[in-house]
Amino acid sequence: MADNSKSITPKSSKPKKLSATALNKMAAKLDEKQKIIVLGEYEVNLQQTWRKSAIRDVILNYLDILQQLNQQDDITNTTIANSVALIDTLLVQAFTDIPFPKNKTDLNSLIHMTNVLLDNGILEEVVQAFHPDNITRFQQEFEAFQARLGEYLGDLAIKRGASQPWNQPLNPSSDSDESQDNPTNPITKEN
Repeated sequence: MADNSKSITPKSSKPKKLSATALNKMAAKLDEKQKIIVLGEYEVNLQQTWRKSAIRDVILNYLDILQQLNQQDDITNTTIANSVALIDTLLVQAFTDIPFPKNKTDLNSLIHMTNVLLDNGILEEVVQAFHPDNITRFQQEFEAFQARLGEYLGDLAIKRGASQPWNQPLNPSSDSDESQDNPTNPITKEN
């Protein structure tokens, strides 16, 4: 029987056993930091390599924020504009040692923090210091996530359509006497 396993190592080197030590070395390499100075006096450490898991967490945190926004009744144009700027803030939160509020996705705290960082020029300095490859990787992951989200929402719409007529609410209020009297016109009662 032929060996169908594929090797990603060069043929000249002998494969090694993946050990806890090797995994720890890989993790340590991913934790390397770069020190920058912002505003000419404050030290900030940037994550050199952005882990896929951390990128995913940023995207999920942004989704959580969008859900919070969607649940608000008093959304203003300013709030919407601030929510767009939150992606940069979430990147700074995830990939630097700048202190943030404990609740990573509290909308009001993040908008306040975004404004503090933006108004003082810190946000721009830090984002410009991020390695372009990391930004590109984030953008690719975010675009892939958006595509998956679009498919997911499309699937939900199809699922809803299969189980409920398009013109009926998902959770209709209790049927009134009028709607039961005239099933073809649930809004008005014909005489």
